[in-house]
Amino acid sequence: MTDRYQPLRDAIAAGPTPGPWRTNAPEEVEGQYFVVTMARDGDTRRIVCKVNNFISKRPLEDEDAASAIYIAAADPDTIAALLADHDREKSRADSLAEQVRHDYEQICKLVAEQDALREALHRISLGAQNSAHSKEALGREARAALARPNGDYDAG
Repeated sequence: MTDRYQPLRDAIAAGPTPGPWRTNAPEEVEGQYFVVTMARDGDTRRIVCKVNNFISKRPLEDEDAASAIYIAAADPDTIAALLADHDREKSRADSLAEQVRHDYEQICKLVAEQDALREALHRISLGAQNSAHSKEALGREARAALARPNGDYDAG
């Protein structure tokens, strides 16, 4: 199974410009939106990316502003936190799924045991009515059915 988040993990591992990131969108500056971060010294801005339409020569639109806002919101720290949350919740879901599988197997065993006991009781009832088997032999048969760990019942 492919990890659809691997490209994000690889991008973070490559060491992008740390966040938080900000944007000037929806206010244009020279026909562009900028996504910037404050440098570590706190007073210098570093441009992370520019959103513009220099190639198409079309005016900026609401979608362009939305793209800049989205890029700024998806800084490396935020994406790393989202991935950590995802991994934690996936691990939890996997653990719960395993517990459900285990519980289902236990229920199947109990149902098989219940069916074996029901059949043994039915045979006891028939034995009492028809005296085909001694009650003592049928009692042993019922106790043996209870003792079988997988609930198998041999009606022969």
